[in-house]
Order: sequence, then C-alpha cells, then structure tokens
Amino acid sequence: MIARLSAAAAVSAVVDDRISWFGRAEGDPLPALTLLQISPGQSWTHGGPDGVDRPRVRFDCYAATDVGAIALKRAVIATMTAPADVDGWRFHPGMLEADRTIEEPQLAGGSDLFHQQIELKFYHEEL
Repeated sequence: MIARLSAAAAVSAVVDDRISWFGRAEGDPLPALTLLQISPGQSWTHGGPDGVDRPRVRFDCYAATDVGAIALKRAVIATMTAPADVDGWRFHPGMLEADRTIEEPQLAGGSDLFHQQIELKFYHEEL
C-alpha cells in the first residue's frame, strides 16, 4: 500500500516519503499521511478464503494548511479509486466509504494542524 501511494506522483508531490502505518508523532514534519486498517475484509466461499480481500483502510491526511490537507486527501482518493498493479498485487478500484474533517488542537508553539480523514474499501489480490 505504501509503495502504491509513494509511486503516485500526486501523492508524493505533497508528502514526499512521509507515509506510514498507524500514526505520526507530534512534531513530525508536515504534510504527512498515515494509514490504519479498519477491517481485513477477507472474502470466503464454502471452500474457504477465495484469495480476494476487500479491506477497509483509513487514510489520515495532515498538513499545516487546510488547502494542503484537502489536496493530499484528493490525491489519495484519485490514486486509490483507480485500478493498479503494484509490487505483485492487483488493486481494483477503491470505494470511498467515509470522508471527514477532523478538528485538531494547535500544535505546540501555536502552529495549526489540519486533518482530513477518509476511509476506502477496495479489492486486492496477489498476482
């Protein structure tokens, strides 16, 4: 997932390599993108797992301006709603499940922090 987002010019133009799973520490450089798997979305048949997963993943877009956070969110949506084959995985078009603006307190020193959060569900399978 990180390889796919890092390879997307629209995403890397905003966050460079500041993409990680789980969270970011206060004081880490902005803008930044974090990911969190909300549900595994494993598909099953009567014979067991069918090999196609459809996880729900949360993407948290952080920036020092509202414009930056929204630009990152739009870049992630454009990337993840398009089909792609990356690093031996086939990603089918993602489906936007949630879109939120999160109110964040100011950072130490009075700097603003803007936070956009989206959740996408998408099918992917190993090639």
